[in-house]
Amino acid sequence: MLGWARPAHALGRWTKIALVAFGAFVCWSFLSIIWAGDRGLALTGANRALLYLIVFAVLARADWPGLTGLALVSAWSLATTIVGVATLVRAAHSLHAGDFFGGRLESPVEYANGNAALFVLAAWPAVFAAQERRLHPALRAFGLGVAVVATELALLCQSKGAALGVAVTVVVLLAVAPQRARVLVPVVAVAAVVAIFHGPLFDLYHRLAVAQPGDHAVVRSAAIAVGLSFLVAVAGGAALALAERLVDERPRAARAAGRAFVASFALVAAAAALVVVVHYGGPVGTARAAWHSFAQPVGNDTSSHFVSTVGNHRYDFWRVAAHQFRRSPILGAGMDNYAADYVRERRTYEQPLYPHSLEARLLGGLGIVGFLLFAVFAAAALWLTGRAARARSETAVLGLAGLAMLVYWLAHGSVDWLWEFPGVTGPVVAAVACIAAREASTASATAGRRSTVGLACAAVAAAVVLAPSWIAARDIASALAVWHTQLSTAYADLHQAAALNPVTDEPYVVAGTIAERRLDWPRARRQFQLALDRVDENWYSHMELGIALAKLGDDAGARRQLDRAHLLDPRETLVTEALGDLAAHRPINPRALDREIIARTPPAAAR
Repeated sequence: MLGWARPAHALGRWTKIALVAFGAFVCWSFLSIIWAGDRGLALTGANRALLYLIVFAVLARADWPGLTGLALVSAWSLATTIVGVATLVRAAHSLHAGDFFGGRLESPVEYANGNAALFVLAAWPAVFAAQERRLHPALRAFGLGVAVVATELALLCQSKGAALGVAVTVVVLLAVAPQRARVLVPVVAVAAVVAIFHGPLFDLYHRLAVAQPGDHAVVRSAAIAVGLSFLVAVAGGAALALAERLVDERPRAARAAGRAFVASFALVAAAAALVVVVHYGGPVGTARAAWHSFAQPVGNDTSSHFVSTVGNHRYDFWRVAAHQFRRSPILGAGMDNYAADYVRERRTYEQPLYPHSLEARLLGGLGIVGFLLFAVFAAAALWLTGRAARARSETAVLGLAGLAMLVYWLAHGSVDWLWEFPGVTGPVVAAVACIAAREASTASATAGRRSTVGLACAAVAAAVVLAPSWIAARDIASALAVWHTQLSTAYADLHQAAALNPVTDEPYVVAGTIAERRLDWPRARRQFQLALDRVDENWYSHMELGIALAKLGDDAGARRQLDRAHLLDPRETLVTEALGDLAAHRPINPRALDREIIARTPPAAAR
């Protein structure tokens, strides 16, 4: 609504290219429902892409004069950082179950790597606000403090993908920005303050993950370190603003100092890279060791997740996505149709919903067509943000922030799953749209009206597509909340959800699970059969239908369903245990299976 209320203008050439490519990508995502094995997942994924398209289209058509666009993304940055600080303070007072997992900060995203991405993205607008000369020195100093706090919150998540994304982003910024020293100064200042206070932040991982999982004191120490670093950063930001005023009075000396600073940074970075290479035995040995730990991760007890390989099965995730692409290189398996293929072909005991890579997700799910359509959008977005970052005008600071956010998101998203989090991806799309809105000059009133009418029609069509799925999801959530006390209401909500979203099996799976918990085997049989009529690749539905048939005395039917479940997920021990019970003529214990499922339900990090 904020963007819709702004005056409209005609879109620029590169913005049109981005919008058309994104729109075609969304249409292709919806078309993939036709050939997807799980049409419900494909619809959910396409709806998510449509939501991002709406954000881009609405904000790109608005006019964001002066520092308005920067103010918008900076306000989001500040709000996100405040939420992170509140989470840390809560954890310092009393560790909440969802705040930390394995010694890594997971709230508010509920996935440590996604959480790290959220706070790194929040740091970039604050970093560049700290170097914007048109802002009051007090605001610039505050911006540097916010950047430090957001960076430290990301550090508490201990994400290797975030570290990679930051490194790539800094390199791109130095290659693109016309005034490299102005980019490096706030980045180095943030890094310096974080380095000073990194001890309590790094100590938290080992203490919570290995030594003393319930120790609140270590979280309090980290929270205190974050507070002190904010004060130091604000003071440092004020000093930098004052020093910049003094340097501006000597422009020739300022240019020389800037070149010397950039050269010194390059030398230090090269020396650090050399030390790493020598320490790990040269480039060949380093590459060989890195590949071995990537392809065959083993558990290791380390003081930092940054040097740990625990839980990193991306090689296997990407292997299955490559198989999807090889089987259907043009169409793909369907939007977000990855989980069923992975559990059927996996070499691990993980059950991820996504392949932990944007490129693998696009190629495996949407084929070369979907990949190329998104690549055109990404290229246009990079061109828009890069051109704005190089401009010697009021758009430069917003361009730098938008370019940093986009490059970071693409780099980190290449080795993780970020697209699936609207709270992470939405701000990136919004920042790019605000920059795209600055591309066009003031348009005629007729062009503005045509744009408004066209987007209004598109918005109505989007609402027609999104509303039923949203209402169905709400009904499912309502049923899960009330089934213990209002069973008939829960079943009615699930029946309505199934009617509103005719391609997903989720309402029937939930209804069947509720019936199984109530030992209502006839209803469980009906509901899981209805679920399989919609999605036949769900091993869980086949297993539960097999259990229901066994309880109803149909051992032959139960064996058929359990054999099908085993074929779909050969490494699932629950299925093999049920098959063993059936072969030994022992009664299958659904309560024990339920307890096992609940006990090993993975956190978001494993999805």
